[in-house]
Amino acid sequence: MTVLIAFLLPWSTTGVVIAAALWVVALVPTLEMGALLRSLKRPISALPIAMFALALVGTLWSDASWGERLYGVGPTARLLVLPLLLYHGDVRHAARGFSLPSWCPACC
Repeated sequence: MTVLIAFLLPWSTTGVVIAAALWVVALVPTLEMGALLRSLKRPISALPIAMFALALVGTLWSDASWGERLYGVGPTARLLVLPLLLYHGDVRHAARGFSLPSWCPACC
């Protein structure tokens, strides 16, 4: 499913959103809560969540209606997929004997 998202990225934003939603729906039944919580405690996963929370808090200073405020937060909601992608990558690669932190420095 993630390959489909990468394939659709240059051509269709709607296709990417639909494929990403299907991927999240397919991922939810396979979540291991302990591993997910450990993954969310890492700074690389906490940063997108913190940026989304900052966008939500930033809406409190707006004079716009709540519908417009939440519409403005919409683009930052996409950041919430990043921790799931990182968790998914760690779980898949841990089964093969290596994890994201062990091979990521080698790529840089």
